[in-house]
Amino acid sequence: MAEGELRPARPVAPGRILRRELEERGWTQQDLAGIVDRPPQVINQIVQGKKQITPDTAIELAQALGTSAELWTNLEAAYRLQLAAQREPGDAIARRSKLYALAPVRELTKRGWVEDPADQDVLESNLLEFLDLRSFDEPLPQAANFRCSPAHTPDQRGLYAWTRRVEILAAQQTTGAYDRSQLEAGIPGILKLAQRPEQVSEVPRALLALGVRCVIVPRLERTYADGAALRAGEQPVVALTLRLDRLDNFWFTLMHELAHLVLGHEGSFIDETGDPAPAAKPIERQADRWASNRLMPARPYRAFLAERRSRFPLDAVTAFAESIGRHPGIVVGRLHHDGKLNYKYLRKALVKVSPFLEGWVDRPAPLGPTRCVTGCRAGRTQ
Repeated sequence: MAEGELRPARPVAPGRILRRELEERGWTQQDLAGIVDRPPQVINQIVQGKKQITPDTAIELAQALGTSAELWTNLEAAYRLQLAAQREPGDAIARRSKLYALAPVRELTKRGWVEDPADQDVLESNLLEFLDLRSFDEPLPQAANFRCSPAHTPDQRGLYAWTRRVEILAAQQTTGAYDRSQLEAGIPGILKLAQRPEQVSEVPRALLALGVRCVIVPRLERTYADGAALRAGEQPVVALTLRLDRLDNFWFTLMHELAHLVLGHEGSFIDETGDPAPAAKPIERQADRWASNRLMPARPYRAFLAERRSRFPLDAVTAFAESIGRHPGIVVGRLHHDGKLNYKYLRKALVKVSPFLEGWVDRPAPLGPTRCVTGCRAGRTQ
């Protein structure tokens, strides 16, 4: 109830007003029942407040008593609203609304990122701790550059919550010292792991050795992100969602995020990879080019296209992939993306990577009595 707003101490049932109307006219309840052609017990239940006045009944009462039907429907609605307000604590709904406006609470508790106790005060405290906020009036930080398809409107609450989970898990990992030139020198070694699907399991550890923390956190609903490059303290972090659980998407997303680091782009980035919007920032286009050229060397790729023209049987794709040290699925994905091969063809080459990354993927787990509020489970941390 707004400050200064008056409210009756006790809700007034429409039946009480109906009783007064009958008394003024000298009518009994049986008289009214006969006029509107209703059983006497129906009129008695309305008078006692046990039966609600429906729109049909409101019209009949208006015709019998010379009032408007709106009078009776409004009286009934106001009465039921007052009853409901007395049953609900004043600010409980408003407090829950603030929670859900700040974060996708249902998803966070379902995944175990935030403990969901019966006490709302504790839930609020847990959520603030997870989001690293002092109060619910504090706006969510917008520190990251979000790149997404113009066809999507990402849930900013979900993106921020996902980023917080990435930061929490990344902070638990132990890495060596980070040096940008050392990372750039290590890229060819990382790409040697792109020959066989099972080798993706070695990627996170190889990045940790180069001073880059690596976290795989599945996306939240309506966020559409494929990956991110950000900082946890002084250490760079590469995060993946496996939104498109395919070898080609894994490698392009990984290389795109590493491009942000190698090229020295300032700030944090959350990316939906794929065709960039026409207005994509220059640094995103630069990261795309860098990733594409490292993953698929430009000169051999152009020669392959010229030789094969529009015919790309699996044996030819496999031979070319072997010649550049890549899995055939990476070549197929690039051909699909460039419009050289119909998306329906050679899809068996687009192998899933999640089975090989199981130890690194952040999975929901039941909350236990000793589970930390911010989520201490990060897969491997070494």
